[in-house]
Amino acid sequence: MPLGGSAIRTDSLGKVTGETQYVEDMKMPGLLHIKVLRSPYHHARLRGLDISRAAQMTGVKRIITWIDIPSVNGFPDYSIEEPVLTEAGQTLRMKGAPIALIVAENADQARVACEAVVMDIEPLPHTLDMDESLKPDALYIAGNANELSRFQVQHGDLAAAFAASDRILDATFETAFLEHVAMEREALLGMIDEDGRVTVIGGTHQPHNQQRYIAEMLGLTQDQVRVKVPPTGGSFGGKQDPWPFLAVGLAAYLLRQPVSLVYSRQEVFEATPKRHPYHVKCRIGVTRAGELTGFHARINCNTGGYDGGGRFISNYAVTAAGGAYRWRAVDAMARSVYTNGPKSGQYRGFGTAQSTFVLECALDELIEQLGDDPVDFRLRNCIGSGENSFLGYPLEDTLGYSQILDTIKPHYHQLVQDAESYNATHADGPLRRGVGLSGMWYRFGKAGALRVETHAELAPDGHFIVYCSAPDYGQGTNTVMSQIAAEAFGVPRDRIEIVNADTARVPNSDIQGASRATFFVGGAVQKAANTLRQSLFGVAAELLDVPVDHLTLESDRVTVCDNKSRSISLVDVA
Repeated sequence: MPLGGSAIRTDSLGKVTGETQYVEDMKMPGLLHIKVLRSPYHHARLRGLDISRAAQMTGVKRIITWIDIPSVNGFPDYSIEEPVLTEAGQTLRMKGAPIALIVAENADQARVACEAVVMDIEPLPHTLDMDESLKPDALYIAGNANELSRFQVQHGDLAAAFAASDRILDATFETAFLEHVAMEREALLGMIDEDGRVTVIGGTHQPHNQQRYIAEMLGLTQDQVRVKVPPTGGSFGGKQDPWPFLAVGLAAYLLRQPVSLVYSRQEVFEATPKRHPYHVKCRIGVTRAGELTGFHARINCNTGGYDGGGRFISNYAVTAAGGAYRWRAVDAMARSVYTNGPKSGQYRGFGTAQSTFVLECALDELIEQLGDDPVDFRLRNCIGSGENSFLGYPLEDTLGYSQILDTIKPHYHQLVQDAESYNATHADGPLRRGVGLSGMWYRFGKAGALRVETHAELAPDGHFIVYCSAPDYGQGTNTVMSQIAAEAFGVPRDRIEIVNADTARVPNSDIQGASRATFFVGGAVQKAANTLRQSLFGVAAELLDVPVDHLTLESDRVTVCDNKSRSISLVDVA
């Protein structure tokens, strides 16, 4: 039996029938449309703007520039020195950097007016290359000589580890910018709600953080701002970017009318965060017996023109670099580097996939040189309980990596045998088959105090309502939360209502991502449901005059276990 009695997604029918309403499907009376004026250059200085002609064009309601921002022109807790709208005299660090918002009665009018704004822009030399950006005479972009952050792990005697090695691999790897290309482009609505709150509706992992950034920009208290997450057509990390929320919140606040911002696909490629490209130089030692010795790496991470969370990427790059393997000595250092590429940011497996790609490719080269077996080599080098990790300290939890490798070993060898057989019988054909194997360890959890808050209540009509913030951007968290709640209460899923990711109605369950929603928020939902279940059993026990441990919950009634004729409806308990 599936958890909660059913594995069918709660949103399946609406999506396959077209009834689900995404932001672009939502129509409102008097809806205005936003077009973003963006930099056409990779690097430039904005000297001034002339909006006079554009402001007089048909349908234009307002042209918003940095001058119109009431308080903080940025969101520094998320991205250092990234403005909402670039101020005259400041640099535009990437192609697509935002300069102004044109708000008009329809999208075509906004586009035409956008083209009519006269920009006084001084193009500057630019680079997309990290080595160029780090040269002593490089043109300054941002940070400390174009460096945003760095992180290093060192332990053991690396020289001795390499001296004890029978083989040393020196290798260089590069990865590229990657765009998420979610099916739904960035699309948001803004309005003033019935309680006078600045309200923004859009896909995001962190509605309460977006609420705070908008409030800080507008000089409002957080309870004067509301953020809601609607059905969302994919994110993969891309929709964590606060910028669209601030732009829409600003326009709604200034015009006091409903506004819409929908990116073109070109804007998605130019202006949204990308996966960080890495340039990695590594040296890895191994004995002839196939035991890893020393690890040395220098990693440059391209954060593009703006921070976008890139200050954390140096830590994440190093953390992932050595995997779940045993090392005698380590020296790994990563830097987050500014260039004039598109800003990099959150992307599925943030910071981990690139380093894992490098390590596992390098290990495969060593395995091939040694004539070793890919599974056996990894098993031989797995860290065990109590052993120091790549980071220089032992882990409290077991990883289970060796158990996984042991489990897949016969299947892997069968697949290799099948591939070799196919290739032998299709030697004259154009296709070949191969089998790959890699392992990844991934930081899991949250820094600081772990407080995840969820609520549960019994509604007057006897159904259960769960309040949480685990935004569903296509991965199915609404379904998961309803399954967990139904299982905890012991009722069918149709007795559960999930209220999710609306800052006016739900507590702050913190940022969702990195596979954290089911474990952390789901765990809190389970505890809230158990607490409520015990509370309503207490009420029912008094009304039925029986001990609490003699009661059970059956759909819409609390029943005495050994006397089914004695029961009370949840409506009466409520």
